[in-house]
Amino acid sequence: MAKKAWRLIFVEGLLHNYLEGDEVWTFRKYSPGSHEFVKGQIIEGHFKDGLMLLLEVMEDTRVKPFRDITDDECGAWGDCSYKVMMKQMAEYYPGVIGDDTAALICTRLARVGDRQIAGFLPEGV
Repeated sequence: MAKKAWRLIFVEGLLHNYLEGDEVWTFRKYSPGSHEFVKGQIIEGHFKDGLMLLLEVMEDTRVKPFRDITDDECGAWGDCSYKVMMKQMAEYYPGVIGDDTAALICTRLARVGDRQIAGFLPEGV
């Protein structure tokens, strides 16, 4: 039986990216069985900041060689160039090269109806 992808682990400091409620891209070195997310799937986001939040997958995982990641995709991921993205990937995946397979995953905080399940408190509260 194939392992079903159900969570992503995030390094410290990325939690704030999700609290605004926007869609957020994460790039990973593809690992079969760990990154096959489908649109609408609810997964666990384990943040090293000390929280676990439910995330909604916004589109099926894109799988392609790192070398084929476009400038627009790099911009959506981190408002950066391909070269900067690969340098950051190398911090987490030593030895990563353009021929390695990437998983491009788009998520946001899960919602109940149109209301996200977590976020910042309104000012003045």
